[in-house]
Amino acid sequence: LTSRIERFRVKITAAHVNHMLRGEASRKDLLFVKSFCESCRIGCETAEIPVLEKAEEEGLGIEETARKYRYAFLAEAMEKTGANKVVLGHHGDDQMETVLMRLTRGAGGKGRAGIPFRRPFAKGDIIRPLLGTAKKEIIDYCAHYHLEPRTDESNASPAFARNRFRASVLPFLQKENPRAHLHFQRFSEELLEDETYLYGLAQEKLKQMAETGPGTCTLDLRKFKEMPMPLQRRAIHLILKYLYNEDIKDVTAIHTDAVLKLASGSNPSGSADLPGGLKAVRDYGRMAFSFGRRPARSAYQYV
Repeated sequence: LTSRIERFRVKITAAHVNHMLRGEASRKDLLFVKSFCESCRIGCETAEIPVLEKAEEEGLGIEETARKYRYAFLAEAMEKTGANKVVLGHHGDDQMETVLMRLTRGAGGKGRAGIPFRRPFAKGDIIRPLLGTAKKEIIDYCAHYHLEPRTDESNASPAFARNRFRASVLPFLQKENPRAHLHFQRFSEELLEDETYLYGLAQEKLKQMAETGPGTCTLDLRKFKEMPMPLQRRAIHLILKYLYNEDIKDVTAIHTDAVLKLASGSNPSGSADLPGGLKAVRDYGRMAFSFGRRPARSAYQYV
């Protein structure tokens, strides 16, 4: 490892968070990481965060809270060490699970894609170089070099949807094609490229037909209907992203279809109820979106 650090002229610092959800087991994970880093003579930044307590205080789910504080810690670690990249260990099996879960849930647009290989983060980027590598390859690598990684036992619990896909669906797909993870990765990358292009077109069109305000949007249906259906779907998704201030985890393709049906139906008036109290109301040539009781939101500028 030291020779490669010198060869590529990089500085490596490990970063580990103990979410304090598994008692002594997660504490031992942290100690294991510290010990391994010491043996490799690389830096190590760690944190212990009582995620369960934070979740109860803030009224959030455990996974959402863990992610929030984990990424905040990573941003702090980047700042402290002067790093410009965070390298995460998501692998090909993780990608397959993510795509399958999102498709099963009914996600639309970019939401159907998997984990991105690279995305901006803090003052640099997050990168995931192992997305094209199967979990079995990583296990074989560890065995070859006599490495003994620790295992999170909760990853086998059927209480979590991801674990159920991992235990039941992935083995079948990998038996059919051991290289299936590469096809899922290609699907995700091509989908993101296609969606980025189509959303760009839809956004340009929306500038000519949508009027927005705080928590509201009014759409010119005549111009809207002139667009091809693929752009119509993405235009509705962009409007919903604006109105929900990017927080559209509860919005699925079913809701987008409901709005499209309202816009294209023969009845010149009608309405559709959407998550969070949002309502779409059609009145002949216009469709208005607004919240009956709008929750507090930060400022967000649309197109």
